[in-house]
Amino acid sequence: MYYENQDDNYKQDHYQLHWNQVFENNLVSNLGLHYTYGRGYFENYNIGYDDGISKSPDFIDRRWLDNDFYGLIFSLNKTTDKYNVSIGGSYNIYDGEHYGEYLWYGQDVEKVAEDTDRDFWMTAQEAKEYGIVDEVLIQRELAEKK
Repeated sequence: MYYENQDDNYKQDHYQLHWNQVFENNLVSNLGLHYTYGRGYFENYNIGYDDGISKSPDFIDRRWLDNDFYGLIFSLNKTTDKYNVSIGGSYNIYDGEHYGEYLWYGQDVEKVAEDTDRDFWMTAQEAKEYGIVDEVLIQRELAEKK
C-alpha cells in the first residue's frame, strides 16, 4: 500500500570536542565530549491486524521527537616494554520526548481522501461518527464546563 503523505522529517545537529594528550612517561590520555540535538517528526500509515481475539483498524499517526543526547568518553593508556594498560569509560545522558497524534483511525485511505474533499459536507455529528473528530461540543456544554 502506498501512502502519499508518508514522511520522515528528522534533523540532527552534532557537536564534538576531542582532546588527546601524550605525556613523557608513555602515558596517553583521551577525552571526548559530544552533544546531539534532534528534532522532527514522522508520519505513516499503519496497517491494522486481526489476532483472532481482537481486530485493530488501520490508522495514520504523526509522532514528534525532540531530544538531546550528550556525554563524555575518556581513556588513559600506559605503555612500557612489559605491558600495555588501558582504562576508560563513558557517561551519556539521553533526554527526549516522543509525542504525537492520530490523524486518522479506522477508515479506508482512499475513502477518507474522497470524503474530505472540499465539496463534501458533513455535520459535526456525522464527522464524529465518521471518526475525523473526537468530540462535538455545543454551547451549553461549554458553559457548564466553566
